[in-house]
Amino acid sequence: MKDLKVFGKFRGVDVVLIIKARLKRDTRDKDLYYYDIRHGDDWTTPVCLERGVMANFYGTMVTLQPIKELHKTDDNFPELFLSKDEIKFIWDNELS
Repeated sequence: MKDLKVFGKFRGVDVVLIIKARLKRDTRDKDLYYYDIRHGDDWTTPVCLERGVMANFYGTMVTLQPIKELHKTDDNFPELFLSKDEIKFIWDNELS
């Protein structure tokens, strides 16, 4: 993924892509950070960000720096629940 431009910040981290698709691990740039977005029962609304989502996958967020809340835990499956403003940020910036 070359020539990505920062278009916003999420919890202080530079975001370069939000897309409604899974990005294959073998195509990911090792210098970027990839997070899966999970939807709830209403499949149109993102509810949390995780390092990996199997069920209720909504999309992928790519950042230049790690989102610390998802890396500083002993939990193997940390979740970061989204505020209304963060949901709007995803809706306003996602690519189909």
